Amino acid sequence: MGKATVSGFERTGTLNRPPNVLMTALTKLKAQHILGVMKFTDHMAELHKKFPRTRANFKHLGINRDNLFEAEYSHINPTVENCEACDHSCLVQRNDRHMDEPRVHYGTIASGNQVIKHALIRDRLGSEHKALCFEMEAAGLMNNFPCIVVRGISDYSDSHKNKEWQPFAALTAAAYTKELLSFVIPSQVADTRKASQILTSSQSTMG
Repeated sequence: MGKATVSGFERTGTLNRPPNVLMTALTKLKAQHILGVMKFTDHMAELHKKFPRTRANFKHLGINRDNLFEAEYSHINPTVENCEACDHSCLVQRNDRHMDEPRVHYGTIASGNQVIKHALIRDRLGSEHKALCFEMEAAGLMNNFPCIVVRGISDYSDSHKNKEWQPFAALTAAAYTKELLSFVIPSQVADTRKASQILTSSQSTMG
């Protein structure tokens, strides 16, 4: 949490910590992933098998469509989302990934009310606040609704930002969440306050 000032973003706090029942499940899931047991990719494959039409709309687009440009290089044509006209000599040279499977990252997600489409601002905020990515939904939710935020990263928060990877990113986040929920112990959920109770209590306090 923070505020925009003349000198830039000033941090004033953070959102509430996720509930213990979800943090416990997350710890168990991370342990399984360390051992190489990852079921969320199986969930993705099962969806494509059960609903074949999703293969076209929610597929991995290939590493040749995963382009990261140098932070100082801006998108050429603002009216066109694709980067066919951009100078590909300005791409950041990275080692090829050997598999198309999504990679899971754990850490800080920066949530605000503005879209980040500027690579230099992205890098500065990422460095200052150790943010892995940026999103716009959780900021108005997390303090009143006990949850953990799972996001599928679909772009690089720069001027080249487009929506072509969003379907695959959404599928990845949904599949990961499904696996995470499989580690939640029902008895612990029963002992946890319901979101509706917390929201009602919060509204009563505000009133």
